[in-house]
Amino acid sequence: MEVIKSIREKLYEPEFSDLTVVDFSDLAQGCKTYNEFIEKMKDVPETELNYYGVAICGAKKKVNKLTGSMALLR
Repeated sequence: MEVIKSIREKLYEPEFSDLTVVDFSDLAQGCKTYNEFIEKMKDVPETELNYYGVAICGAKKKVNKLTGSMALLR
């Protein structure tokens, strides 16, 4: 999970601003509605979220730069 969190943090860099990103956190996984998710997110700092995954869409070169070191993607 730390690898995913690290990748997600890099996505805030200007170099990757043109990528489309959807993350999957433990908090989101436990919610049944979007309204429930919104309410829970108000009380949780981003640093406390654990990420199960992140979907990244964009230029292959940029995506590979972020994910190339992940063993399952080799």
